[in-house]
Amino acid sequence: ELIGPLAQVALDDDRECRRVALHLLRRYQHEPIYRGALGELRKCASDIARPLPIRRRAISALTQLRDEESAALFVDLLADSDRGIGTASRVGLRVLTAHDFGFSREPWLRWLSDRGHEIRIQWLIEGLGDGRANIRLLASRELWRLTRLLQPLSETATRTEFSTAQRHYQRWWAKNHEV
Repeated sequence: ELIGPLAQVALDDDRECRRVALHLLRRYQHEPIYRGALGELRKCASDIARPLPIRRRAISALTQLRDEESAALFVDLLADSDRGIGTASRVGLRVLTAHDFGFSREPWLRWLSDRGHEIRIQWLIEGLGDGRANIRLLASRELWRLTRLLQPLSETATRTEFSTAQRHYQRWWAKNHEV
């Protein structure tokens, strides 16, 4: 019964209320109705009739809840007439995918076509090999948050250290998630 109201509070004007609501919502991620609440947040983010601040907060909520199903929506929203919506969507895509193709929809659409069917952990493992340190760091931190397998690498870690971590995660994934 709390999931719907918490999703609404996740759009509140007050930042602290949003933070608490999102924290509590995460606790219900295994409940069947949770997916429906994410769907409502996606509708809110894409509804051009909604006020821009509400749409931005919906994108932020989906990003903070790590809703990988929002990736395609975020790609669409990159072209939104409001720059804040486009920027929030780009941030969301970086967090969800550990990739960054900028504001251009075409490379994101190609990437989704090639990789969209994969599980988010696979996206993050691939992100460990990115040429940009900030993306590699993001991937490392997200993988730690999800798996607790390898401590996240530091900002001073070398590209070789990220490649080593990537190989370790690839072996782990292959061993534990054979199809």
